[in-house]
Amino acid sequence: MKKLYPFIILPFVLLFFISGYSSKYVDLYDTHLSCEWKTSCAGDENDILHISSLTNAHFELPTQTNYPYKLCCKKPLSVNINPKLCDGEFISLSAQTNAHAGKYGDYNYKLCLNDTSRYGFYTCELKNSCGLGQVCLLSLSSTTNAHGGDCNAHSIKVCCNYTPYIELDVFPGNRVETSPGEIVEVYLYVKNNYKFSDNEVIIDFKVIHNSSNTFKDVTDQWKNIYLVDFCEFDTNTNTCIQDVLEKTIIFTPNENKTILFKVLIPREAKLKDEFNVTFNVTSKTLGNSYETFVNYALGGGEVEIEINAYAMDSQGNKLPNIDVNIYICKENVEWCDEGAAIYKYTTNTDENGEINITINPVLILGKKYKLSLVTEKGYSETIIDLT
Repeated sequence: MKKLYPFIILPFVLLFFISGYSSKYVDLYDTHLSCEWKTSCAGDENDILHISSLTNAHFELPTQTNYPYKLCCKKPLSVNINPKLCDGEFISLSAQTNAHAGKYGDYNYKLCLNDTSRYGFYTCELKNSCGLGQVCLLSLSSTTNAHGGDCNAHSIKVCCNYTPYIELDVFPGNRVETSPGEIVEVYLYVKNNYKFSDNEVIIDFKVIHNSSNTFKDVTDQWKNIYLVDFCEFDTNTNTCIQDVLEKTIIFTPNENKTILFKVLIPREAKLKDEFNVTFNVTSKTLGNSYETFVNYALGGGEVEIEINAYAMDSQGNKLPNIDVNIYICKENVEWCDEGAAIYKYTTNTDENGEINITINPVLILGKKYKLSLVTEKGYSETIIDLT
């Protein structure tokens, strides 16, 4: 028995029910480097480069027609020859045909890989073997004045990878377990890889509420009621710099920003509900959009708490028939009162000044909470330990 004043609260009985969760996230950029040496390219492919044979070969530009083997790459990958600006340096050729190859700056005919969708860019390098995330497009006999072939022909590989102009990540992750009444902070990291000019972007979000497999768009309610902060966040001072909702945010070349998304999870939400928030970052400069998501899952449980207590005054007299407010708050609050409560329940003592009730709040397992009993005569509290 735990003795609390002016209440005595006997041990709690806790029953846990945890909601399940599953999700799938599809990488939008994993098909941007799909290339193959063929004798003819399909309609969904672009012709990038020609060679005379699959080993010890001479090269020619894709505009020439002398050699049988073509490097065919899935769109939107294409090639530009001698562009003024290049964000995808590939190789260079000594001539339009019957050519040797070398690094991008070695010869007059420079081949630059290009993403026609303008979602990202390509980076290529000459290596003995390609690393994680890289794709081998061809091989060379040396780093300059080279013959070439497919990736099995020679020791030096031309290894390329693809990087989106805007990369998104969320902390603490794509899934956040929470409960009704919780204020939750998620940080959206926006990495701008565009280097040729300022990148003007608009950051927005959409919220779908899933309750018993019934889906409802609740974006307007979140923006107007539950949104606490949606701002550019200074990680040095831990303060908001500017709101971002419905505003154009300027990224200088290769600048990164942190966005704070802070919301109150609706108190009326139910156990096993989910809120799927999609963050959309639209580049006005590039004319395209990037997305990531966070799933707020009510992954806590319905906790059964049996309260057996009595109220008494300073002289030890029990107090019958008085109102009692029961509050549950986060553990770190100083006073667990109505303003801080994530759960509220009102009852009263019986004719003997006692309380014998069971309450069923939805709480997150693995955490501690503060429970208080408040009357006009006094206040008492204890800790609910769900760890």
